[in-house]
Amino acid sequence: MSKKLINPQELFDGAAFGMSQAVIDTKSELVFISGQIDWNHQYETTEKSVEGQMKKALNNLTIALENSGSSIDKLLQVRVYIRGELGEHMNVGNTYSF
Repeated sequence: MSKKLINPQELFDGAAFGMSQAVIDTKSELVFISGQIDWNHQYETTEKSVEGQMKKALNNLTIALENSGSSIDKLLQVRVYIRGELGEHMNVGNTYSF
């Protein structure tokens, strides 16, 4: 498999962790995006709320996809992980359905 590493300037440098923001399999043209989080170039979060961090992570996902020649419209799967207990985030006035 031949691959192309994608590391947009707008996103933090993942090389320190042995990763790139995205990898394209050049034969199949499939794009694999690394987990996106609310980090700046100093590896710090910029938002305090879960909603703010989620918006920032989704913005970073969009940047990684666009720099890979793809878009949100072409996603096949997304996994969302929330650190901490769900109950810690339930008092913000949102309604959650399971």
